[in-house]
Amino acid sequence: MTNGPLRPLGEVAEAVFAGMAPPRGDPPANGTDIPFITVRDIGEGQVGVAEPVALLLVSDKTPIERYVVRPNDVLVAAKGSAPKVGWVGMNAAGAVASANLLVIRPGPLLLGPVLYAILKSGSFAKLIAGISRGVTNQISITARDLADLPIPVPPMDVQHRAAALIAESEAACRHAVHAADMRRDLGLNIAVRYLLTPNDREQI
Repeated sequence: MTNGPLRPLGEVAEAVFAGMAPPRGDPPANGTDIPFITVRDIGEGQVGVAEPVALLLVSDKTPIERYVVRPNDVLVAAKGSAPKVGWVGMNAAGAVASANLLVIRPGPLLLGPVLYAILKSGSFAKLIAGISRGVTNQISITARDLADLPIPVPPMDVQHRAAALIAESEAACRHAVHAADMRRDLGLNIAVRYLLTPNDREQI
């Protein structure tokens, strides 16, 4: 898994905490729409980059400050059929994490993208699944479970180089997805022209 020393995640994180449960009852007549991150927003890479997160209407009296995420916070699904890990991009900064997410705020010894990559790796995904308290084939973990998870803490110069590689790979992935979406849309438009405009078929 790693040749370096391991330390409990709680020792090198500024904070590890669960997100906020949506308020019960009818939406308030007067309130504020806040960006609200749920498990379905955790895909590949940074949260809030490819797709904006949803909005949740809450009362102005609802205490949300402790659940607000910051850039480079790492998010882990607390429940589900498989481990899911993401990290907060600038577009999602200021959003509130839902109760089905655990938030890890890296401390000065650990960079967010590096922690994301470590937890996303196969060996640590198995560790996360291994500490689950859920039933068979279902993951259920707590903030305390994550805080006790042993992780490597590479030297900071190594982390900065790794973070640069992660940023480059994230950008390349987004560009590839965008290009694929454009090619798909072009193909669909051509197919529709072929189906509905007989006069254009010889030109397609």
